[in-house]
This record gives sequence, structure tokens and C-alpha cells, in this order.
Amino acid sequence: MKGGKPIIAVYDTKPYDRDYLTRAAGAGELDWHFHEFRMEPETAFAANETLAVCVFVNDVVNREVLERLAGSGVRLVALRCAGFNNVDLDAAKELGVAVTRVPSYSPHAVAEHTMQWPASTKRRPRFPALGKGNQTLLKFPCRPCLCETARAVD
Repeated sequence: MKGGKPIIAVYDTKPYDRDYLTRAAGAGELDWHFHEFRMEPETAFAANETLAVCVFVNDVVNREVLERLAGSGVRLVALRCAGFNNVDLDAAKELGVAVTRVPSYSPHAVAEHTMQWPASTKRRPRFPALGKGNQTLLKFPCRPCLCETARAVD
């Protein structure tokens, strides 16, 4: 712990991850270490001396990774996704590493995502990056479409 704050290593991060995590309630009580690379056996070393790691859906948290994490003092793996098929839960339990995850996704977010893909295949994107298959919304503010009506027309 640096300066008495627990260290949290966050893997596979994007700028919006950093923004939201550092603005969350209590975030100032933690020492955040953000990594753009994914968690894998070769990158687990970046979690040395951390209390917890925060991973995403494509990160690998198998037995080998968990043994390295537990050996360096990590006690929690927090997933930023609902799925946990990338985590060896039996190994985590044996090693005393707790695992948490997002319990579910908003049905509104799922519906928006469902409507976005057909729309993106037919339209001429206003933003050149979207036309090249880059669906990242780093510079585009978003708002929920709750209580709005969408219609698919072929």
C-alpha cells in the first residue's frame, strides 16, 4: 500500500474506465493503477503488492494467473462484466481469492445495443471512425434511450 491507500490494479482499461472509476464514491481512498493491457499469465506481475485487481471479459484469470496473484498478496478479483467464464472459480476458492462481478446488465442497455447493430450496417456513419468499424464512443456523449420508440425498417 502506497501512502496507506490500498492499491487496485485495473486491467484492459479505456479512458472512460479511468474516468468513471476515479470519480466513483470513495475512489480517493484507493491508489489506482490502470493498465491498457489485458490480464494474462505474462501480465499478472503488474498486480504485485496490490490488494485487488479489476478485470474485464477478455482477461484471463485461470489457475496460473490466480496463483501468481495470490502469491503477490491479491485478495480480490473484481470483474467489470456479468460473465465469469474467464475465471477459474475453484482455484480462486482454494487460494482464498474472492471474486465479484456485475450481477446483470440493464435491460435498457441491452435493448439499445441490439438496435445499434442493425442501424450501423445500413447507415452511412456521420463519423469516419465508425465507418471503419471503430465502434468506440470515447468522444461522443451518450444518453439512455429509455422511453423512446425505435422502429426497424428494411
